[in-house]
Amino acid sequence: PSPASRMTRGAEQKPRGPVHISLLLFGAVRSDLQLAVSLASVRQNLLAPLTHGHSLYKVSIHGSMDCSHPCTLAAVRSAFAGPKLRADTLVVEGGVNSTDSMLRYRRAMAHAARAAAVALRAGAKLAIAARVDVEYASPIHRDLVPPGATLTWQVSQNASASGERRGGGPAWIVVPDFAHFHQLNDRFVYGPMGTVLALFEWRLHNMAADLF
Repeated sequence: PSPASRMTRGAEQKPRGPVHISLLLFGAVRSDLQLAVSLASVRQNLLAPLTHGHSLYKVSIHGSMDCSHPCTLAAVRSAFAGPKLRADTLVVEGGVNSTDSMLRYRRAMAHAARAAAVALRAGAKLAIAARVDVEYASPIHRDLVPPGATLTWQVSQNASASGERRGGGPAWIVVPDFAHFHQLNDRFVYGPMGTVLALFEWRLHNMAADLF
């Protein structure tokens, strides 16, 4: 058979076993109530659709976030230690009491890049990056496949403006059609692990260069 036919058949082969997908929770926790509301929606609308009743995915959770008064570091760590939402890795830092929105945003992007880098080293193939200060009102579709794609990790459309992606693989990103900046949403985004990491690194680089 020709190389082209071999490549076609190879692209149609499905991977063996569950796909490792990492849920990246990042941002800033400002109160115990905000954290409780956000994590309840994460369990119901992000985790449950991916884990209930089937074995398509192996889901890991990597968190990196700030904690500002009146929230306490102990409360955040406790929230991620329960049986329903146990983080594989968790970094919690004291928040900054600043009205500078760009400083807070830059810290959020740094947290997102840190969590993504840890997940990539842990072998995750796909990533869902979600802000920890958002309430998710509807369930994610468990298939996670963009229109026209047969397998998410084989899509080759260049939907990411994040430059060089990390870890190889295709460059695509899926975002909801609301409140996204320059067509790439930092509040909620999913795609191949390396591309998601590249997105947040690109954001940090542009902030350092004062391009935003």
